[in-house]
Amino acid sequence: VTAEAVDIKAGTVNTIVEHNTMNGADISGVNYADSFIDIKGDEIIVRFNKMEWQGNSLVDHGIHVLKREHNNSNVYQNDVAMGDGMAFLKIGRGTVRAVDNRLNYSGPLANTYSSGAINASLETDLPAVHQYTGFQDSGGPPISDPATCLALERDKKVEINLDQFNCVDIPVELSGQLMQVWDSKDNSSCNFRGKVVSSSNGAEWAITANYAGTREMTGRRVLVEPSNGCLYLIMRWL
Repeated sequence: VTAEAVDIKAGTVNTIVEHNTMNGADISGVNYADSFIDIKGDEIIVRFNKMEWQGNSLVDHGIHVLKREHNNSNVYQNDVAMGDGMAFLKIGRGTVRAVDNRLNYSGPLANTYSSGAINASLETDLPAVHQYTGFQDSGGPPISDPATCLALERDKKVEINLDQFNCVDIPVELSGQLMQVWDSKDNSSCNFRGKVVSSSNGAEWAITANYAGTREMTGRRVLVEPSNGCLYLIMRWL
């Protein structure tokens, strides 16, 4: 499509968008067409979708929540590939509850403006996920695989080369877990300084010393972003 794959109009309530694959290759940028989904209604659920920009720099963000009638929505467990620096959510009004969205690029979870806000918890009474059968592949351009991240097991110090992996997957929810970072031992040419970013809510953890530890990260994937060009570090979680 040349505009948004889904445009949820003002006046709509309780729309569910789930189990879709959205291809951004032909999004045109014309008449503000620069996202996979526009939300203008209220109480929207967007979950279990795959959004792939296909290298189209006219895709500026994943979901735009416009200043119409929106008050509250839940956006979770979507798999998103866009260009580095792009924001998954652009929120102009109301609160978007965003949890466990996997961002396969380096960029913020959300940019807010006007009265827009983000919340890292879902509502507790969401409807069950639907099951669909009988659909066939459209035969369109292939959707690229998600970025490969390093799978980090519990209580194992692992040397990481960011040329190979710039994201780390954890098998459990990180909330309350201790995550640790050290300077590399195998590569002593530099000492990593930068930040670790949660892909579920955009929370950032600054690494400014030879060792750092935190229990403030959430989600099951983190992105590792150097600020000094150093690509080597050690990570562990407990």
